[in-house]
Amino acid sequence: MFVAYAIPKEDHHLLVEDGLGLLAVATTREIAEASVRELFEKEQNEMVELARKHGYTDEGERLQFDDCYVLHCNEV
Repeated sequence: MFVAYAIPKEDHHLLVEDGLGLLAVATTREIAEASVRELFEKEQNEMVELARKHGYTDEGERLQFDDCYVLHCNEV
């Protein structure tokens, strides 16, 4: 089993405050990274929708997945 998790590069301190929010477990490293990317995109889309519900028309500067560190570990 492989575990992948994404941490925003600029907000890496949030790891200490919020813990791991974007975490995926899979049988291969590649699948784990693809899964954590999907979770990231889903979360970003939900944040945009929430902003629209509250009347914001500009989604602002959206965080990109490439702006995250993707860390891996092999779970035994």
